[in-house]
Amino acid sequence: MLKTNIEFFDRPAGRVLLFIALVVMIAFIYHDAWHIPYFADDFQWVTTHPSSTILGCFIHTLGADNTWYRPVQAMLLSIIQTLWRFDTFPIRIAEILVHAIGAVLIFHILRTLKLSSAASLLGAVFFAVAQVAAFPVIGNDFLSQMLSGLFCLSTLWLLYRAKGNWRSSRYYFAVVTYVLALLSKEASAGLIIGVAFMLLFTAADKTWNAKLQSAAVRTLPFVLLLGGYMVLRMSIGASAPSFQSGTYGFRFGINIFKNAALFIMQAALPTSSLAVARNVYYREWLSLTATAIFMALFALIVIWGSLRSQWKPLLGFIMLFAGISLVPVIFLNHVSEAYLYNALPYISILVAIAADSYFSGAQEHKRFPTFALGVLILALITNIFGDLDKARCMSADGNRGNHLLTQFYPIVKSSPPNSYLYFIHPMKGGFAYSGFAQPGFRVCTNADGWVARYTERPDVSLRILEDSEYVDSVKIHPGVAFTYDTVTLKLKPLF
Repeated sequence: MLKTNIEFFDRPAGRVLLFIALVVMIAFIYHDAWHIPYFADDFQWVTTHPSSTILGCFIHTLGADNTWYRPVQAMLLSIIQTLWRFDTFPIRIAEILVHAIGAVLIFHILRTLKLSSAASLLGAVFFAVAQVAAFPVIGNDFLSQMLSGLFCLSTLWLLYRAKGNWRSSRYYFAVVTYVLALLSKEASAGLIIGVAFMLLFTAADKTWNAKLQSAAVRTLPFVLLLGGYMVLRMSIGASAPSFQSGTYGFRFGINIFKNAALFIMQAALPTSSLAVARNVYYREWLSLTATAIFMALFALIVIWGSLRSQWKPLLGFIMLFAGISLVPVIFLNHVSEAYLYNALPYISILVAIAADSYFSGAQEHKRFPTFALGVLILALITNIFGDLDKARCMSADGNRGNHLLTQFYPIVKSSPPNSYLYFIHPMKGGFAYSGFAQPGFRVCTNADGWVARYTERPDVSLRILEDSEYVDSVKIHPGVAFTYDTVTLKLKPLF
C-alpha cells in the first residue's frame, strides 16, 4: 500500500503534488526566517533605484560597493525591490520555490535511474531539509548560489539524457542552463569540467580515441560560452578572484585540504553546524561527543549501504561530480558552508542509494536494515531541528541589525560635513558563526555604502571597530563614537 501511494508521485499530477508538499514543508521549517530584514552583506544588493538595474545589471555591476557580476540574482532582487522595496518575504518565496524544484529534480533523477519510490522520496526530502542548505535558503543574497546549484545539476542531467547526441533538444537545453548557471554565480565556471566528463562518459563511440574526439567537439560550444562570459566580466570590471591572501583569494596549498575536510564534515553532519560551533565555543564536550558519534554512525550507514547496493558502479561518478561541483571554491583561502549547496544533490543521491539497499531488508524485518533506515530517518529529523535553530538565530541577527541601522540614519543625516562616526562593539569577543551569529555591530558590516546612498551623505565615514582599535583610529580621524545598550538595543555615545 505504501509503495503504491509513493509511486503516485511518478505521475505528472503526483510530481505537482510532491512539489506543493515540499514547498509547504520547507516554508514551515523556515517560518522564523520569512521576514529576515536586509543586514550585513545583504546591503551590497540593495539599490536606491532598483528599476534601473533590472536589465542594466547584465551590462554593468551594481556599484562601487558591489562589483560582483551575478546578473540573474541582481535582476530578481531589483524586481523585488521595485515592487516591494525592503520587504524580503518575496525573496524567501523565490528561494523556497527554487529549493523545492531542486528536490523534485532529484526525485526525478533517482526514479529515472530506477531507484525505488521510497528511496527516491527519502533522497528528495533529505535535500529539502539538509541543515547545510539553510544558509542559502534563508539568506537574502544567496539566490545566486541556489540558482547556480540548480542550473549546474540541470545541465549535467540534460547532457546525460542526451546520450552524447548533439542533435537532441536536451543538448540545446543544456547549453541554455549552462549559460544561466554562469550568469547566476561565477562559481559555476568549474562546471565546464563536469560538462567535459559527462560528454565523454555518454559518447556513443566504441573506442576511447573516438570518444575523446566526440566529447571535445561537443564540449567546444560550452568552452566558447565560458570564454565569452569571462571576457564580458573583465570588460565591465567585475570582481575576479586572484592569487592573494584575502578571503576571496585563491591559493594552492594546505587550504585545499582544510576546505575539503570542512566540506566532508559538513556533508556528514546530520545536526546543526551552528549548534556544533556553539558547543565548541562553550566547551560542551558531552554534546560534541554525542554529535560526533551520531555523525560517524550516519556516515558509515550511508557508505555501507551505498557499497552494498546494486548502484555501486555509479558511486565513482557521483563522487567525481560532487568534487567537480566544488571547483573552483575549494581553492579559496576561506570557504562558507553555503558553497556546499552545489554538491548537496550528489550527497542526497548517495543517501537515497544507501536507503534503497536497506528498504528490502527492512520489509523482511531484518534488524540491521531496519536500524539503518531508522538512523537515516532520525538524521532527517535532526536536520530539521538544525534548520529551525539556524532560522531563529539568523532572524534575531537580522532584526537586531535592522533596529540598529534605523538609528544610524538620523545620526548620519545630521552629522557635519566629512564627519567620522565610530561604532564600537558593546562587548569584547563573543560567539560568532558565519551569518547566523554575529555579535555587536557585525550585523551592520558592509552597510556603510547603503547608508551613504540612502541618507545621501557619502561624505560621512562609518567605521565599525573593536574597543581596542578605536584609540588609534580616532587619533588619525577625530570623530564621534557610539555603542549600544545590549538590552534595549538603543544607540548611545561611547563617552
